[in-house]
Amino acid sequence: MNLPARLRNCAPLIFGLAAASLGVGALRAQTAARTSVPASADAFVDVTQRLGVNFQYRSSHTSKKYLLETMGAGVALFDYDNDGRLDLYLVNGAPLSDPTAKATVPQKTDSQYWNRLYRQKPDGTFEDVTERSGLEGVGYGTGRRRG
Repeated sequence: MNLPARLRNCAPLIFGLAAASLGVGALRAQTAARTSVPASADAFVDVTQRLGVNFQYRSSHTSKKYLLETMGAGVALFDYDNDGRLDLYLVNGAPLSDPTAKATVPQKTDSQYWNRLYRQKPDGTFEDVTERSGLEGVGYGTGRRRG
């Protein structure tokens, strides 16, 4: 596959996030130092922590099983700072009351529920720039669209 360089550099992380969101497991990928896993490896290797992506999707678990609880997180890859590298935006849930009153907007009551923006650095690792960018988010996130 002939991908632009900025996509090739993020491909291992993109595939890893997709695999994690499906519950498949960890990622087989190249590290930031470009040390690759042998092609014959039968297991994925989780490189998220090593690359600086410290995200855990948080969802509520109520007895009502609201539709929001059944949907997973969203992710967007875009160059938020115009440096030519793809950055990573991950959408997170929020706590729900059990039961939740109609027309109630869930609130991100704690930083563990924040959406996260990770800026890709020149070495291929990421830094969390959520707070300084003001993109913590509101409500219960289930997807991300960029147009």
